[in-house]
Amino acid sequence: FHVVHRRHWPFVVAAGAGTITDLGTAFVVDRESGRVEVTVTQGRVEVALAKFGGIPQWKRLEMVPVRLHRGERFSYGRNADRVVRAVSPRIAVAWTQGELAFADERLRDVVANVDRYARRPIEVSPAAGRLRLTTLVMSQRISAWLGGLSRVLPVTVKRSDAAICIQLRATQATRRNNRGRGR
Repeated sequence: FHVVHRRHWPFVVAAGAGTITDLGTAFVVDRESGRVEVTVTQGRVEVALAKFGGIPQWKRLEMVPVRLHRGERFSYGRNADRVVRAVSPRIAVAWTQGELAFADERLRDVVANVDRYARRPIEVSPAAGRLRLTTLVMSQRISAWLGGLSRVLPVTVKRSDAAICIQLRATQATRRNNRGRGR
């Protein structure tokens, strides 16, 4: 959104269990699988979250505000840590150029975004999903990105006709321990 701020006529976006109000700004709102991510590329916004989940939007009286400035990102909802993080504004709008850019993100969050552009579903195990990475994915070259993933992270990428599965790679010590257990 690119918004001209009008103090007496605010621009408000409702997403998930919160609202985002412009304070003279440009910002990105990404909502996927119960998680909302707000990134400010210019100016400021205020994100207000309900203190209690499950309350209809029109009944939420107590909201906890979080102010964000240019170059800041805040996530809330499912699997979000509700921490303000610094981010390049270029990363926030890279998707408009066919690029998916991520900086110090959990693999499960990266995969959730990349999966929207993939031909086959991409699944990630919980252990592998906790790994963090900084990466750039070209939306037209997801297969190549998946091919290089095991070179930068301790994961294996297995492809089948139904899905692509990413799992934590077994270490030598894990393999030795697993062999000895059956005896």
